[in-house]
Amino acid sequence: LFFSQGTVFRRGTAGLWFLVRTEDLDLIRAALRYLGDTGIGGDRTVGKGHFEIEVEGEELKVPEAGHGNASVVLSRYIPSEEECDFTKGTFCSYTLTALCPKHEARLPGIGHHTYKTLLRMFEPGSILPITGKKEVYGQIVPVGTSAEAGGWQVWHSGMAVLALMKIGGRE
Repeated sequence: LFFSQGTVFRRGTAGLWFLVRTEDLDLIRAALRYLGDTGIGGDRTVGKGHFEIEVEGEELKVPEAGHGNASVVLSRYIPSEEECDFTKGTFCSYTLTALCPKHEARLPGIGHHTYKTLLRMFEPGSILPITGKKEVYGQIVPVGTSAEAGGWQVWHSGMAVLALMKIGGRE
């Protein structure tokens, strides 16, 4: 007997969103159509992870407080060194998570380095005393080398969009 366990997402009940800044939206559409046809994830070679893409080209503006005193993190975030001094603000409320993500192996039997380096990241919804104005915060960090032929460097994105907010009463 064969047994398989998994999660199925049905159309209309699940979705994925992300922000993209580009001069050529057609290039992004083509890349997402390719990923939809080939699938995403470890079981894509057995027909899982396939999807259909709908691109909405509307411009998204993240709401901000005029003179905020903190920021809320909208995705997982690894701060760069100049962003790490959290003693300047008056308020912090955050969740740190430890991740040990896996490399995707296209070839079975290869992968003595199955897991990437342990990462500690701020979770979405964390409130940090960052009040500077940048388009994107965080850094991309090296997490190991590929187990496949060539052994190229593998990176993990800790870049995040932060929304400026105001905490407390009148200032």
